[in-house]
Amino acid sequence: MKKILIAEDDSTMLSLLCTLLELEGFLPIAYDENEEIVETVRREMPDIVLLDIHMDFQDGIEVTKQIKNDPNLSTIFVVLQSGMELGVQSVNAGANAFLLKPYMPESLFEILKSV
Repeated sequence: MKKILIAEDDSTMLSLLCTLLELEGFLPIAYDENEEIVETVRREMPDIVLLDIHMDFQDGIEVTKQIKNDPNLSTIFVVLQSGMELGVQSVNAGANAFLLKPYMPESLFEILKSV
């Protein structure tokens, strides 16, 4: 069972993603915004990080760079998501995949199951 850390500042979206991923056989971990995302990644060591780019508390592009530049975390698969077309910036930051919101759950599952 793949462990997925979800960093999303929209509580409705976070709850929906957790439910959908659990139904698909993943182990979702909801990120607590009172912590630094990278610290949570270090503690949880997920297989995948599903990360919103524009959050109130942290920038997903910068977080991705930190994850990918850390030798202990660099192999973690990072999926960035945003309502803005930031696919090029996401890849340049080191993300393994990008999803433009809104997206169908099947698009997310296809990426996650390829990991």
